[in-house]
Parts: sequence; structure tokens; C-alpha cells
Amino acid sequence: MDLTVRPIEASEFETFRAKMARGFGCDPYPQDDPVFFRKIIELERTVAAFDGDELVGTCGAFSFDLTVAGGTLPMGGTTIITVQPTHRRRGVLRAMMTAHLDEIRERGEPLAGLWASETSIYGRFGFGQAADPTTSSSTPTRSSSAAIRRPAKCGSSSLPRRDRRWKLFTSASGPRAPACCHDRMRGGSGA
Repeated sequence: MDLTVRPIEASEFETFRAKMARGFGCDPYPQDDPVFFRKIIELERTVAAFDGDELVGTCGAFSFDLTVAGGTLPMGGTTIITVQPTHRRRGVLRAMMTAHLDEIRERGEPLAGLWASETSIYGRFGFGQAADPTTSSSTPTRSSSAAIRRPAKCGSSSLPRRDRRWKLFTSASGPRAPACCHDRMRGGSGA
């Protein structure tokens, strides 16, 4: 196997998207909006594994600001990790994760976050459970819905004071949050 790991170029986006969908067991050409998916992917933050000319693995990062006690910290949001069935157990995941975590470190992001569907895979890369699952409920009132207003401007470098309250309730907000998160905060599907 002749493995190369690097970010994709714009011309490779559709192949990357199709291989990612296949790796997740999805239809590589669903009725979703590939234009929207292209908008949320930061090409320079992708990591693709190639065996010769064949794309065999996908990985990427979203740029987040994570709300923590006392403020926010930049975080690389690990995402879209797949390895094609023909190339599993051959070091592809390790090569991509090494490149991905190196890129996060080089950018000066002190955190890497991951919402994993198979958590047992990622402990060897330093990921672990950050919080216990919990649920809560509340009865919406007129005053509570008026007290917190969702950010109105995607990509704003500073949030108005009232929007900072919303940021306390969501870890993916502010100028570094991907477009999908802003869409969800506005009531869209985010997909």
C-alpha cells in the first residue's frame, strides 16, 4: 500500500464526499444539497488518505470556539472520519488522525473535540468522555423565550451583549462555528 495523507483540493471534493458517504454506509448521491455540504467543509482542514490515486479515507475538522468556565477556547471539531472497507486495519485511520491532530496543534488550538458513534476507537488518540449524559426539561414561558435571543449574524466577530447569553447555552457559537451550527441555531435543519 502506497499511503499518502493530505488535505483535499477543490477538484477532489465530490470524490471525498462520495467516499465519506460510502464509509458511513450511506448513498453517496442522496437527495441532500451538496452545495450546502461544500459550504460547511473547510477544505484546508480536511485530511484524505490516498492509496496511490484512490481516496480511501476521510477526516476533517470544524473550527469551533468552545465555551468553558471563564470564556472560550478554540477547538478543532473532529468530524467525517471514514476508512473504506477495503483498507481497514492497515494504518489508514492512525495516519489520518496523526495528521489531523498535528494540524490542530499547529493552529494553536488547545482542544480537539469529537462526538463519536464508536467511542472505543478513539481512546488511543487521546479522546475520552467529557461529560455524563443528562437530560433536562423546562416549560417555556414568554419571558424565557424573550430573555435569550439567538445570534442573528453568522460570522460576526463580536456578539452583541444579549447574544453572549445564548453562547453560554451552546458550545458551537460565534464566528468560528460552522455554517451548519448557525443554521440550526436559527431553527433550520443544519443538514
